[in-house]
Amino acid sequence: MKKVLIALMFLPLIICGCGNHDYVKENMSEITDLYFVGDKDGDYASISVGKREEPYVKDGYSQNKCDFALLCLNISTQYENMRLSAVIKINEEKHNILLEMVGGTYMFDLERKLNAEDKLSLSYGDKTIEFTNKGKEFGIDQEKALEIGKEQLKSQIKGYSKGRFEAECYLRVLGKETKEFNELFWCFTLVGRDEKVYNCIFSVSDGTIIALS
Repeated sequence: MKKVLIALMFLPLIICGCGNHDYVKENMSEITDLYFVGDKDGDYASISVGKREEPYVKDGYSQNKCDFALLCLNISTQYENMRLSAVIKINEEKHNILLEMVGGTYMFDLERKLNAEDKLSLSYGDKTIEFTNKGKEFGIDQEKALEIGKEQLKSQIKGYSKGRFEAECYLRVLGKETKEFNELFWCFTLVGRDEKVYNCIFSVSDGTIIALS
């Protein structure tokens, strides 16, 4: 009888625990933790650091995760080459990389974890860009950004929560293409297995909603 009573005492806890799934956090296919920026003579660059799924496919399924550090470089002059040789310096380590043009921006994934205190620079041609951790200045950090995104798309999230979560989520930083880097936004994205996509874009400074779609 005593064993039965103990089991009954723990039953509510078990039931409550089963309903505490954070489907969004469990199905983040991309999340940005750090964001570095730098500029030089009209050229500007950013490095988004975090975790992403592998393989990276927006299909509503969240797969295994890996570290990423996506370098994006925008050049003020016209470049016809689809690839650009450069050297990325991480603290005292130098790495030769080959950036590829994607939609007018040179990109390269370092495929590694970077730290907030890392000293980063990018050299190409006769220019060197020094990076600063812009994320330190955000009024809305990654955790708060995730909560804002979840709140704004809560009805859509609920619609995909049917015993199992039939969607995947992304949290990225969007940057306006100016060397001043004075307009940055969080973008929370929900991708369903039904191929529907929902976005919430808001300020990194105060969380002001810019767009819902």
